[in-house]
Amino acid sequence: MNEPLLELLTIGREILDGRVVDTNSTEMALRLSEQGLTPRFGQRVDDDPERILQAFAIAQNRSDFVLVTGGLGPTSDDLSAETFAKFVKQPLELNSEALEQIRSRFEFMKRPMTAVQEKQAWLPRGCTILENLEGTAPGFSFRHEKTIWFFMPGVPREMLYILRTHVLPQLPQVKTFRRWQWATQFTSEGTLQEQLRPVIAKLPKGWEFTFRTRMPENHVGLLADTQGQCELDDAFEAIATDVRQILRGQFFHEGETLLELEAVVIDKARDKKIHIGTVESCTGGLVANRITDISGSSDVFWGSQVVYDNRMKEALGVNPHVLQEQGAVSKAVAEELALLGAQKLKMSGAAQALCVSTTGIAGPSGGTPTKPVGLCWIGISNGDWSRAEPFQVRPGLKRQDYKRFFAQKALDVLRQNL
Repeated sequence: MNEPLLELLTIGREILDGRVVDTNSTEMALRLSEQGLTPRFGQRVDDDPERILQAFAIAQNRSDFVLVTGGLGPTSDDLSAETFAKFVKQPLELNSEALEQIRSRFEFMKRPMTAVQEKQAWLPRGCTILENLEGTAPGFSFRHEKTIWFFMPGVPREMLYILRTHVLPQLPQVKTFRRWQWATQFTSEGTLQEQLRPVIAKLPKGWEFTFRTRMPENHVGLLADTQGQCELDDAFEAIATDVRQILRGQFFHEGETLLELEAVVIDKARDKKIHIGTVESCTGGLVANRITDISGSSDVFWGSQVVYDNRMKEALGVNPHVLQEQGAVSKAVAEELALLGAQKLKMSGAAQALCVSTTGIAGPSGGTPTKPVGLCWIGISNGDWSRAEPFQVRPGLKRQDYKRFFAQKALDVLRQNL
């Protein structure tokens, strides 16, 4: 079977003028890759009907499947359905199935349905409705000549629901497709490319490495269609072993799909029956926020304390003389913060506890020659012992980026000590 040609089409001026980042295309590509599919074309277009028609014509001419996001809402600039009806020369009509789904959603949300919401049920005649249980705008699909079109809302969670529930099951699947990924951190794409150059050079034809940056992480993927042949499966395993050896110490997770670092921490803590906590200064609760973003984190995560001002550090129990003599950003303070946090966990009833602390300089002001912006001390303690290590991030980043790096390192220190 020849590879189907897939195209991603994003509609919305807000995508082009910078108000909204197009995460939908990235998410769709990742989900498609799980089925061995790769989009070969992509377009972005604003809300002008004539330009949307031009984009439709280009996609129709070259692609077997087109996945469209955006323009299905109730406002005047949501014109995807209306414009597509014109493109396929079908009347726009009030779809009773779509209308009932919209009414049901508003009843579920206990909100009154206004007249403007009905606009979302006006769709091209002959389309198939794709139910949306995450929002009010139904999606729809339509086969026009050789091309199958899928229309989904632009809201990411709504798009993802329709993609998973309705679209992916209708797309071809390369059953012999294999994927393995490694989540590295504090690296760069260029460095990874150079490290893996010997392995890349011997890849069979059609196999590929992918690199995805999500600072401070870089994800490496090995993608291949082994065609069900044992020798190619063996070659895939051999290459994966080579990558594993090359990246040893640089990745925190590997697999067909990748876990977030905080999910890895939670799984390890659950396996070890250890309760964890955080005492944060420069990260302002970001470490705790990431942990509690994971469903089930309450199994192991007991709490966090944000001690930003030195008076709060003293209130927690940090020796004021240590603060005065060595400063808040120091090994001694990081160790005390972690130790005090772990001891509080144990006092609360945790049989085994592990607490991580952060104290650093996220800038842009506050740095000195001996304590520059980008320096963070990460402390770790189980209530009996405590230690800390410095973490220096390269200069030139924004304050939010430094906090993101510091939180990542704190989570990794937890992971290494579980």
